[in-house]
Amino acid sequence: MRLGGATPRMDLILNSPVFQQLRAQSLKGEAIAGCHQCDEVEKLGHYSLRAYANSLWPQTVREGLTVKPSQTKYLEVFVGNTCNLKCLMCGPHQSTAWQGDYQKLGWTYPSSPSDETIAYDGLLEQLPGLEELKFVGGEPFLSKSHDRLLASIPADHAEKIKLVYYTNCTTVPSAQVFEALGRFRAVNIWLSIDGFGALNEYIRFPSRWPVVESTAREFMDFSRAHPRVQIGMHTTVNWYNVFSLGPLRAWFRALKAETGNTSKLPMVSIPLSNPEFLSVRHLPPALKPLAQERLDADCFMQARIAALVAEPTEPAVLDRFLDYTRALDRLRGNDFRSAAPELSGL
Repeated sequence: MRLGGATPRMDLILNSPVFQQLRAQSLKGEAIAGCHQCDEVEKLGHYSLRAYANSLWPQTVREGLTVKPSQTKYLEVFVGNTCNLKCLMCGPHQSTAWQGDYQKLGWTYPSSPSDETIAYDGLLEQLPGLEELKFVGGEPFLSKSHDRLLASIPADHAEKIKLVYYTNCTTVPSAQVFEALGRFRAVNIWLSIDGFGALNEYIRFPSRWPVVESTAREFMDFSRAHPRVQIGMHTTVNWYNVFSLGPLRAWFRALKAETGNTSKLPMVSIPLSNPEFLSVRHLPPALKPLAQERLDADCFMQARIAALVAEPTEPAVLDRFLDYTRALDRLRGNDFRSAAPELSGL
């Protein structure tokens, strides 16, 4: 579950009409709109996030429409949309850096809670059985609410909890945060990097590759000194980078070898689903054979991407892709044809 705003009453949220309706639909085997991504993955014969979650937390209580906060094993906490990047597949709801570009382009966007207005005092006291805590944003290591929540967790509770992060790998945590991370049962830090060198700078604008690489080394070194901290790489696969995953994987492997890091977390490639016009499912048919050729058929996640590439293309998507990409290129002084030459023929 995902939370934001003032410190919530967990019993009221967990047993709200919305959650009870979701449980009722699930118990009846009915389709749930918010679960469409896992449904699609499973239809393609691949392992979904739902299957992964069910493997971690098998049923331990009698199923019903109401639950107790003490039964909560996993919590996803929104720590605000404070972020220093404006990635092409993101928006102002998850990045404050995006807001200026939306305004310049005349696009509208919904407001998100400010990092300063989010408070979680006493939250974990309501969840004595919590086993895993995932931070989402925004960039978690730029969030003041994240730092406050992390510092508020007592040592005896921290020893029972696994933390999960996704970071854009441009911000090195403070010494206080690094020290706090060492108190937890386990910590998984996923480096969100979408291309090697200039390609990542284009997709995750305005990041700079030397900063990304230096920050990655900091995380690798910390992990080597704290074996309970594992480092992996998370790549969101879209039109811009589907042809160039090989060099990124080679870089990540070389960095782990060079730094002596023995983390078991892999490079995970996840196909983008939203916005739909950047999904590899809708690549122009003429480019699909090249995309298939560049993918690593032996990599489990990339096999899933290959299956998506093989799906039929919606013709109208190309115009939406070009309108969106050209608008941002003009605003930011970029050129997608230089970043992803395979798309230059468009």
